Amino acid sequence: MVSRADIEPHHQAIQATHAALNLAYATGPPDSGHPSLVHLVAENTGSLVRLHSELEAEGVVVCSFNEPYRDWGLTAIACYLGKTQRQLLSHLPLWTP
Repeated sequence: MVSRADIEPHHQAIQATHAALNLAYATGPPDSGHPSLVHLVAENTGSLVRLHSELEAEGVVVCSFNEPYRDWGLTAIACYLGKTQRQLLSHLPLWTP
């Protein structure tokens, strides 16, 4: 899951969790058992939108979350990545509160 760095840390965690739940609801459990949960951070809305498009172009199923109570636009995305796809997010830093 990837959230935006330009919102407060506690909101980053909440938004990323919403995106992860959307992914779980949309796709059901993964075939290979319990997935790893990694929270990464993108700089802002634009970088998150670009990342969403790049992942989809690589054939990755991506679910997003737009906060309905604030005018923040896209706040987080989530996806399942196989071992060969993990490099697609390797440039992003880990989330730190």
